[in-house]
Amino acid sequence: MLREQQVDQFGQMLRQRYPQELERIHTLLLQSGEQSYIELVGRVHDSEEAALADLLVDVSLAKLDRHAAEIRAIDAVLRRIARGG
Repeated sequence: MLREQQVDQFGQMLRQRYPQELERIHTLLLQSGEQSYIELVGRVHDSEEAALADLLVDVSLAKLDRHAAEIRAIDAVLRRIARGG
């Protein structure tokens, strides 16, 4: 069981990490706006390049999902800490 001081330190760390994750999502969204799927597909010349374009889009979406899941997890823990349990 964590002591109150440890819980406070953990909560502080999560409160600092939360805006960092938001910034990562913001950056990824800006990057995805610069390299949209339509642009990638417009440059492909064969099925291998199309597959690569699909993969790049999938990787970008996976990164966004990962950061969004991290934010949800941080939020859930901070709520539990606020409730005292």
